[in-house]
Amino acid sequence: MVVKRFEVFLVSLDPTVGSEIQKTRSCLINSPDEMNRHINTVMIAHMTTKGRTYPS
Repeated sequence: MVVKRFEVFLVSLDPTVGSEIQKTRSCLINSPDEMNRHINTVMIAHMTTKGRTYPS
């Protein structure tokens, strides 16, 4: 399966590491399409309804 940047998938975050929440969550694909076509690992970010400010 080839995923595309900015697609949303339901991902099971089990098992968890550290303080991650153990459940199924919606996640956004962050990695570029060129990278997604050539490797088996993609970068994702889980989506949340709570907004936060980050110093970046």
